[in-house]
Amino acid sequence: RSDYTSDGYTLDRGFAVFIEEYPTSKKLLDYDSLGLAQFLPGARVKLADRDDLAPVSDPLRRRRDILKAITSPVGSLVDKARLVPLFYNVVTKNVEDLFSMEETNTLTCLKDKYKFSDEFISSFFAPFLEGIYLTPLEKQSSRMFHFVFRMFTLGSASLPAGGMQSVTNQLGNKAQNLGVKIECDSLVLSLEKDDLNKRFRLRVKSHSNPKSERVVKAS
Repeated sequence: RSDYTSDGYTLDRGFAVFIEEYPTSKKLLDYDSLGLAQFLPGARVKLADRDDLAPVSDPLRRRRDILKAITSPVGSLVDKARLVPLFYNVVTKNVEDLFSMEETNTLTCLKDKYKFSDEFISSFFAPFLEGIYLTPLEKQSSRMFHFVFRMFTLGSASLPAGGMQSVTNQLGNKAQNLGVKIECDSLVLSLEKDDLNKRFRLRVKSHSNPKSERVVKAS
């Protein structure tokens, strides 16, 4: 959701960026109408022993940054060399292949499969991935890690000109054009399952009680 100020600023609620490589996003959304503005690939990391933010560059997409990538204080030279098999894995395998790989948790994957140091994991991978999933590395799927890392490696991170809400608006408009009824700010009183008709019945305050074959419950 985005808020719009009277002096022309767009304020997204929470922290979010739009990752352009997600297959479903590319299938459903009109990127041109979103007016996507891309960030430069890379990141800045706060290390415990430094006051400034340390740069992490992406020489795969910005070859001019290869020296910055090598000399960055984030990760040792050994850690950076061990990124090569990870990049090779996510770039050469398609999404189906990544999800068919043997699954473990992400922390175990980073340590045992790619042999990254604890310092590199705690300074880069942990804040990066825990910021996405809001859960510790040991509770994250290694398959989802490879998938998301592929998305960030191949696609740009960007922001729509109208804020992240413009993504929601575009999806909502397309759904309504297909005959979908969207009701917001509706208090759900109960959710009941009708096993005979294989449908769900919602009791909604001050609205009709819709029926559906599928319900997504977010709490």
